[in-house]
Amino acid sequence: MSIFAELSDSIGEATIRSLDWQKDFTIDGKNAYLKFAMMNSGEYTFDFSNADSIKINAPLIYKFKIIMDEFPTLKILQPKQDIILTENFIIPFKVKIGDDFGFNDLSILYKIKKSYSQSVEESPENYNIQIEEDISDQLIVDSWKINESLSPGDIVQYRFAISDNDNISGPKIIRSKMFIARFPTLSEMFEQSHTQENIIEKNIIKNYEKTKKLTKKIEKLKMQLLKEGEIDWENKSQLEEVLKEQKEVSKKLDDIQKELKEHQQFLEKNKLFEDKILDKYEKLQKIFDELINDELFEMIKKNAEETQSWRQYKYGRNVTRF
Repeated sequence: MSIFAELSDSIGEATIRSLDWQKDFTIDGKNAYLKFAMMNSGEYTFDFSNADSIKINAPLIYKFKIIMDEFPTLKILQPKQDIILTENFIIPFKVKIGDDFGFNDLSILYKIKKSYSQSVEESPENYNIQIEEDISDQLIVDSWKINESLSPGDIVQYRFAISDNDNISGPKIIRSKMFIARFPTLSEMFEQSHTQENIIEKNIIKNYEKTKKLTKKIEKLKMQLLKEGEIDWENKSQLEEVLKEQKEVSKKLDDIQKELKEHQQFLEKNKLFEDKILDKYEKLQKIFDELINDELFEMIKKNAEETQSWRQYKYGRNVTRF
């Protein structure tokens, strides 16, 4: 605690006392300074006298209350679980921190377990994360690039640690749970790739078959429209249901296309483009392109647009008549 006092005359003596101790101020003319650690709440009495030993009319009494410094808070929003590293060795993270008086530092403590060794490094390395020391609540969104030489099969054990700026009893530290980032072997990456390809292939085939069924329903409705000049109410309801299903399928196909692109990026990033995988990827892409460019598929989309225009036209006529 720091106390500064200024009097109207040159100071001869300045003290502060409690029930069990007393301290003297440092005097500089009309000014007095004191810095000390206040350990207890309570009443404190201040006495001042000038150079002629004349005291102030009455001692000054102040009550001080010590507010305990709480532990900092640390919440890991990302990653939420162990992760698989790619060759860029980058771990994105999102961390929420809080403290009542401010921070000392935020860091990542990590150890590396080599694939050829059963032991882990004894002393953890430290990666400092830039934060604002005086802002009580912060959301830190950043990434950590591991500047270490890693080989396939190596494991990085890491945790986040936040410390506050308690300079009286020492910084209080909170640590997160331990996370693991693993640099997979080539066989594991191939296995992960094959698993993802099988999922994408099943999704494509499933939606391909579903779209073919929808086109048959649309064709039947169109034939009735050409034959009779109009669609009865029962079939209109069926048409709306089919168009709703078509929109859902269209959205799923867009999602599949995104998955294909992401998977291709994974293959390129990890240099996994062997002939078998490349052939399978091209096959999946070909099936997808055929489905997207299918005439019946285009007919469904066009029919949806025409139906929407027809609704707007009918609605406009009804409003005019009303």
